[in-house]
Amino acid sequence: MAACEVAIEEIGLNPDCPAGGDKVLFTRPDGLSEMREWATIKACLNNGLVSRADIRFQIGDGGSLTPPPGAVEYSNPDLVGKRFRVFRRGVGYLSEGVEFSILATGGFRLLLPGDVFSESEVFHVQEYETIVQAGDGALYRGIIPLSADTELQATDANFLFDLRGGNNRLRILLPAHAVVPVGSHWTFLTNHYCKFQPVIEASGPTISFRSQLRQRLFMGQNEYVSLVAGEDGWHVWPSSTGYEVVGRPCFDYIIRPNTAIAEGQIGLREDYPRIAEFLQENATVAVSETVWQSTPVLQRQLFSLGDGITTFRFPDLRGLHFRTLDRGRGLDTDTPAGSLPGRYQADEIKKHTHQSEEFSDRGWPRQSADRTNSYYFINRNQDNVLRRLELSEVGGEESRGKNVAFYGLINF
Repeated sequence: MAACEVAIEEIGLNPDCPAGGDKVLFTRPDGLSEMREWATIKACLNNGLVSRADIRFQIGDGGSLTPPPGAVEYSNPDLVGKRFRVFRRGVGYLSEGVEFSILATGGFRLLLPGDVFSESEVFHVQEYETIVQAGDGALYRGIIPLSADTELQATDANFLFDLRGGNNRLRILLPAHAVVPVGSHWTFLTNHYCKFQPVIEASGPTISFRSQLRQRLFMGQNEYVSLVAGEDGWHVWPSSTGYEVVGRPCFDYIIRPNTAIAEGQIGLREDYPRIAEFLQENATVAVSETVWQSTPVLQRQLFSLGDGITTFRFPDLRGLHFRTLDRGRGLDTDTPAGSLPGRYQADEIKKHTHQSEEFSDRGWPRQSADRTNSYYFINRNQDNVLRRLELSEVGGEESRGKNVAFYGLINF
């Protein structure tokens, strides 16, 4: 398609742009261009979505808000409560949380050691979130991506926060619930890659979740949680988190997000914070590291508490069948009553007898009197010589039923 070139102060609809096209090329007055999905732009315009114009400044231009050479902060009260990205001519877009941070007072600060504003450098501050105008009935005011530790403000209410931790440990601090509008909602998604589980943290145990008051929530991959501000704290509704299955063993063809293969490996509690909480709340699923190491078979289906501070150990579920507890039914009479989940039971053959055929009168046993335990008489009428009655060995290395193998996994 022939792309439309639109010089914009605010995103506006050019009537010459073909409605059926895939993308729209926006060219700003400074010559910067950006491709946007036409369907997205059309939806934004139809729903009253707007985006402020770029703010452009050049170091040394004498502007009242332009920082002087050698400074590290750009202040602008018009940016209070706003999310934006920063373009540095000759460098490109700066990484929030790494190369710059957004100031609560409006503006941004350069973060890299030794990085300062230099004479004649040109910067663009671009407000790229779509902001829903008040009164249109939309649920969210827009989407804010978060890739670095962030302290949210009361003005961030009713946004959708897209957590993009990457390889960082992401911490999001909620504002005090007393200063945010009652009934406002704060929704968090983890649709992008997060190596570590991001944490959403309140200033105290004021998050009501699963019949508990909590101070923090950890989010796994591809999860979401919505917090609603109430007069008495934060309330979780709705949510799709892995808290309901943390610590649960399962089996699968593949290792899915928020699951780890269970083969007795050491884990760091800070890498698996929900498992760390699970072990604190469920003492019967774990043993000490000393016990785990000293019983190569009997206890290794349980978690180990590791060093009790920074580490733990996953269960080792390799090569085992799962079986439900008998709990008094009487089918599994070898397991003591009151046994707990995760306890090992060795393989066994059900007791039975073998019956041999009657043999001829020429030195072979044909009735019980011809045998003494595992021995038999050659000919009881001629001598009392005994010979052992031996049965041939059959079978494999274990007793097993028909089965299919999968990964043994633990949800975290």
